[in-house]
Amino acid sequence: MSERSWRRFVATLALAVASVFPARSSAQEAVVRVADECAAGDPLMGPLCLEGALALRAARASVGLAASLGSPVPGSSSTVGRRIGSSPRIAISARGGLTRTGMPDPRGGAVPASRHTFMAKTIEGSVAVGVLEGFSPMPTVGGMFSVDLLASIAAIGLSGGSGFAGSVQSLGYGARIGLLRESFTLPGVSVSATRRHVFETSWGLPSDRVNLVFKPTVSSLRLTAGKDLLSIGVMAGWGLNRYAGVSTLNARQTVAGITRTGTAIRSFNTDSQVFFGSLSYTFLVLQLSGEAGWSKGWAFPPGRAAGGYDSGGVMPFGSIAARLTW
Repeated sequence: MSERSWRRFVATLALAVASVFPARSSAQEAVVRVADECAAGDPLMGPLCLEGALALRAARASVGLAASLGSPVPGSSSTVGRRIGSSPRIAISARGGLTRTGMPDPRGGAVPASRHTFMAKTIEGSVAVGVLEGFSPMPTVGGMFSVDLLASIAAIGLSGGSGFAGSVQSLGYGARIGLLRESFTLPGVSVSATRRHVFETSWGLPSDRVNLVFKPTVSSLRLTAGKDLLSIGVMAGWGLNRYAGVSTLNARQTVAGITRTGTAIRSFNTDSQVFFGSLSYTFLVLQLSGEAGWSKGWAFPPGRAAGGYDSGGVMPFGSIAARLTW
């Protein structure tokens, strides 16, 4: 591929990433807008609607984090590349994950609401296909601007005891761009952009004080670096998750014998940084890996009373995976 073609490819990639991660407002502003729409100017509904908006932000991010986890390809920091000749190299992975997360639970009536902690279980199957080998500007430096196409399907286990209506599924797709392919002297470094569409999820009953319905999309940016030390591999990464999609908040409470209700239906974005690392062991074409990481929380919106749920806490996750490459 000529230098002009590479420049055109890189420019196209930059535009694609910008379309996945457009400009945003802060997470606090998004929560306030949802709460204001729900309360509709009723001061008696304001505190409950704010707790419901916080619950919506946390629940949607919890499900989205369970769908995305850490690395886009378990145990792998380099693109898979191509075989000798014209055929692509393929990697198939199976991963099981566990995410510990929390949200406010305003169904009991307390304002500010207390923290409700729960576990989300993930079972994921994914495939990576090497479509561009990239180029090597000098000996031992290769794989620059190599490209993998990524696809995944997952099931996220959400228990009824945590308030959810049941498990949900997700479908994902994206691309991974190689910056360096691992060699004897250099680590493997790559960046990826993926999007996952999670099926409709609901929390709480229509008769509860707060009921949530959302169908999130998770746009994920990941930067990974890793190196194999004989059969043992180490990898670390940083990422950004953007949770979006149309979401519905329903709130209801009875004051002095009068039942007040509020509803907010909005599409809004919230972002969260993700940090992760993994260890792997390779048997020829089969690799086993374990990964652990966490996602950062958010600051509280202004005007919320102190106490109860703390949105600034981290959400830890872990996974084990097997990957077959040929």
